[in-house]
Amino acid sequence: MKRLFAILLCMIFVFLTACGTPSGDERGTTTHEESVTCAETKTADVTEPNTVRLNGDYDSVPTVTVPERLSSEELDSIVIPVSADDPYSAIIANEIDWYKQAGSQYNSEVERYALYDINGDGTDELIIGSIGVLGGTSVYEEHEGVSAEYTFGLLISEVYTIQNGKAVRVQHSAVSADAYETVIFDNGIFKVVRLTPRNPRITYRKMVNGVFEMVGDCIYKTFDGKFYYLNGNDTGEITEEEFNRRIAEIEDGAHPVELEWKHLQDYGK
Repeated sequence: MKRLFAILLCMIFVFLTACGTPSGDERGTTTHEESVTCAETKTADVTEPNTVRLNGDYDSVPTVTVPERLSSEELDSIVIPVSADDPYSAIIANEIDWYKQAGSQYNSEVERYALYDINGDGTDELIIGSIGVLGGTSVYEEHEGVSAEYTFGLLISEVYTIQNGKAVRVQHSAVSADAYETVIFDNGIFKVVRLTPRNPRITYRKMVNGVFEMVGDCIYKTFDGKFYYLNGNDTGEITEEEFNRRIAEIEDGAHPVELEWKHLQDYGK
């Protein structure tokens, strides 16, 4: 997933010298796990030909600008003390070391971290966030002479927890590069919304024994105003009322957590 952010940001912002983040396999961590997304359905169900996403599509979610990258000297001066008493310190140090070795094509400033006890067991999870193109770049296209500008947001990209004194990546915490909203609620639910507010795909998961397990079905809306559920090969049309009922039932009055995002170099300060 991070490789996608990296490639997209590098392609878009070469002239700003701001590039993205590395993928897990580039840094030696796992990336083969399933992403937190709805499974793919037929293209006709979720896309609209010659549709341009204008900035107004994402008025309902927070947006950010891509920060300037650190100079080589600034990056080389960052030292993250690694301690056995703090397993997450090795994760952050590994991130910084990767950027030092990767050179100027990647921008460490698009990556953030936060600490929050997602499942209420008394131990904070390490949440990594990345600045990326909201909804992915696939349909930010020119339409009738109008060019769409990319809209960027800070999205959760992966989550780590502590197991047997070691930091481990939570399974199914990787988020698809076409997400435009990622939310952790105070009831432990992790919500991922993909594509655009006009045709959202919503997936809910909850952390159980180090794994984000699916809660309910994936639900989505198409451009023609129809609503569907999806669970593996089982799919079907539902009403808008049922769509909203399922959202309300899962979220159950919970509130989004305002994560305290920090720069990687500030870890431990």
